Amino acid sequence: AKDIGILFRAARYRGEIMSRALRERAIEAHVEETEDFFDTIEIEVALALLTCIDNMKRDVPLITVLHSEVFGFSPDDLAHIRIEYKKAVNDRSAYWEAFEWFAEEGPEGDLKNRTSAARNALTGWRKLSRILPLEDFVWNVLVDSGYYRMAGAMPGGAGRQANLRTL
Repeated sequence: AKDIGILFRAARYRGEIMSRALRERAIEAHVEETEDFFDTIEIEVALALLTCIDNMKRDVPLITVLHSEVFGFSPDDLAHIRIEYKKAVNDRSAYWEAFEWFAEEGPEGDLKNRTSAARNALTGWRKLSRILPLEDFVWNVLVDSGYYRMAGAMPGGAGRQANLRTL
């Protein structure tokens, strides 16, 4: 007997269908599901964080990181930043512009303080990226942001931290 492997991008769906079809024809089949490394939430957030550090002018990674455990902004917080910017500037520019404006000129209070702190953290890490070797820099960001520790507290935390170490 010869072994044959069939690879699918989404084994969880197509693999089960293929496995059932093979078994109906008396062909032994086994489906091994593995989650794509880059599709795990911890890697997506870590890559979004690194993208923001490199270029805060990309709205999707910025909003991803702001809403993640790294900074903990709620959807209401993020909407409030945009609404205040639109009221003050009467502009529908990119989200990063509203974020920058709010950190500097937004109404005083906890949200402005958190926005300023997030912006300062991102710009501080950007400066650090210029002086540390890449591996040391990524590890520093994961630890300094608290994300490595938070990933460990999530369900499957040991595996999530292993993924972050691999990154």
